[in-house]
Amino acid sequence: RAIAALELFAGGEAPFYLSASFPDPHHAFAVPDPYFSMYDRAAVPLPVRHEGELADLAPHFRIMHEEGYPHPLAGRHGRTRMPDAHIREIIAITWGMVSFVDEQAGRILDAVDRLGLARDTIVIFTSDHGDLLGDHGLLNKGPFHFDGLLRVPFLARWPGRFPAGRVVASLSSHTDFVPTLCDLAGIPAPAYGPPPGTGTEAEKQMRPLPGRTLTPLLTGAAASVQDAVVIENDEDYLGLRLRTIVTMAHQLTMYVNDTGEEPYGELFDLRADPGQVRNLWADPAAAATKARLKEALLVELIRTDSRLPRRTSHA
Repeated sequence: RAIAALELFAGGEAPFYLSASFPDPHHAFAVPDPYFSMYDRAAVPLPVRHEGELADLAPHFRIMHEEGYPHPLAGRHGRTRMPDAHIREIIAITWGMVSFVDEQAGRILDAVDRLGLARDTIVIFTSDHGDLLGDHGLLNKGPFHFDGLLRVPFLARWPGRFPAGRVVASLSSHTDFVPTLCDLAGIPAPAYGPPPGTGTEAEKQMRPLPGRTLTPLLTGAAASVQDAVVIENDEDYLGLRLRTIVTMAHQLTMYVNDTGEEPYGELFDLRADPGQVRNLWADPAAAATKARLKEALLVELIRTDSRLPRRTSHA
């Protein structure tokens, strides 16, 4: 369907935006052969985990690991603990699903080239979230801000404009997607606030979207565009509200309920502990780092906070 749409677009002069969405990779971990059998189960490395690591995390980690939960959180209805052979099979099948999607994305790229659209078409491949795949004794997704969920692919192609094969070790988030596309297309990113023309004071309240353009990263003009990104998560089933800030060196997660801050949280040193198995939240030696990251999180939350609804009277 995406290729047919491209063939239609190629016959005209109007700009176009096309989204081709793939549900996989996703549980229930099923894909047709040859992809199902493509990867040797025995060669699959085991997930990132460390005995006793959940004891230092928020209570819901242990509940989900040891008991499951009676709500349909990410398809889980029971324990996520299972034999290593089962975990390896899930990972191998997931790799097969990724290869399947990769081939289909390749067909779309081939069509872009065949139709002569490549020089005028920006292609971005990304995902909404990852999967824990057994990391830390958990599966699927949920209010678990580990790299397995937070790190998603972001690949961009624009022949002649983006250096081929360039890999950037920088922070970005999906809030950067729209500002980036608008910047590359040479149009202003949409602002949010009162509609234009509703009055001088109201128009002063208009603010740009919270994301940043990644154009300097994609073109090779810069190695970084931001020092931190924030993840917001309001979990319906468990009633959790958590906010996470990620820098190149650290990651901090705070939990807040109706009466205030929870006594627990997560703090990881991403350079010394890339697997995120040692929570430093209660470590006195990390107190200064925790305080600094809390302040940085507050600044980012205020900067990106929704400015709607706005007051309609200035009396």
